[in-house]
Amino acid sequence: MHEKNLLEKGAMVSNFRSRESAFLQYFRSDGFVYYHNVHSLMEELGILAFHANEWQLFNDSSKRSLKCVLFYNGNLFGAVPLGPSNGLREEYEDIKRVIDLFRGDCGFMKKYLKF
Repeated sequence: MHEKNLLEKGAMVSNFRSRESAFLQYFRSDGFVYYHNVHSLMEELGILAFHANEWQLFNDSSKRSLKCVLFYNGNLFGAVPLGPSNGLREEYEDIKRVIDLFRGDCGFMKKYLKF
């Protein structure tokens, strides 16, 4: 763009970063994008001693979105979003679908998903 004089002098051009590329292998999409291998995801985030009983699953739903997040029982680690979605809503079918996905792929969540 500089070569064709399309930018003013002093204008800066930057490239987008691809920080998410390391995490793409942990995503799965079945109409809902979510992390399917939580233990490996935690290792990638630098949490080497991952114990499921130290984390709480939090589901937040509204008319427009449904989100699933893991919170640590303290302030040592930040929240880990497992399933952000703008396509799902606060409806029984959508919530059941998300729970079934986590029940099948995230074995450690069985203590949370007992119905």
